Amino acid sequence: MFFSQDCLQEGIPFRLVFRPDDGPWGTAARQMVKLVYEDKVWAVLGSVDGPNTHIAEQIATKAWVPLVAPTASDPTLTQINIPWIFCCMPNDQQQALALAEYVFRTKGYTKIAGLAINDDYGRLGMAEFAGLARRLGHPLYLELKYEHNQVDFSKHLDLIKRSDVEAIVIWGTPREASLFIHQLRSRGMTQAVLGGGALATPELLQAGSSDLNGTIVVLPYNPFRDDQITQNFRKNFRARYGCEPDFFAAYSYDGMRIIIRAIRVAGLNRVRIRDAIATMTGFEGVVGKIEFTKNGINLTTPVTLALIHNGNFSPICQFSP
Repeated sequence: MFFSQDCLQEGIPFRLVFRPDDGPWGTAARQMVKLVYEDKVWAVLGSVDGPNTHIAEQIATKAWVPLVAPTASDPTLTQINIPWIFCCMPNDQQQALALAEYVFRTKGYTKIAGLAINDDYGRLGMAEFAGLARRLGHPLYLELKYEHNQVDFSKHLDLIKRSDVEAIVIWGTPREASLFIHQLRSRGMTQAVLGGGALATPELLQAGSSDLNGTIVVLPYNPFRDDQITQNFRKNFRARYGCEPDFFAAYSYDGMRIIIRAIRVAGLNRVRIRDAIATMTGFEGVVGKIEFTKNGINLTTPVTLALIHNGNFSPICQFSP
């Protein structure tokens, strides 16, 4: 798959090699090994989640190949100073900080329940928010978990009703979150509902209804940014795919642009490409400005919170990382 005929490096067109990492346990490791040692790629874009990116990170470190993770939000990916990984999206720690600032300081809530999906994403994200809540003097009243494809939240709602909390923070997936919110509102319960960035997808809006009105989520990608780069991206994406891009598309697009820019600066050398990514400044993406710390964290893109109203995400405030 060629990006375009004029997308050349030393007269050679850029070519995208795709290997899916979804599948049985161990698939991500096998695919990453194939990319590095069979396809001999110069850099890797992916994966989109924390567990698979952790696996890719280990192979990238041994093989000395740059790894740009577009949407993996696990903060532990960059905590051991591995120089080969770069995470584009604000991580769960940054998102939790923005939500805590809004919940406890902007709104003044003190009695909060946490609801997280029972997997790595949910556990790590809720642990970040719960830790901030404790440090701010407002430990969570409840910490509840749910399973993938769960449809009945009656036990959770019974506990929430008895606890008389003011707000619920969800760290989970769109389908289950929309079901939970619908059942919450169907009982006449009026607690404020907030959520992490994984909820900010068209899937949540499509699965939900007017029950979602008033829900506040982290918005990793703000399509309403008034700049030519973002609006051209939206226009071209709609023309090609017939729908609006979500944050997975936006960060993947920016991540690939970062890799291509680094290759154009560094040439075909993995170490120099890594150095070019690490020292890149002034990169303006469709998600905003992206620059990486020495640990590979993007601390330049602000964390935006958005209100759901009538089937749309409406940005309401931003927090600097």
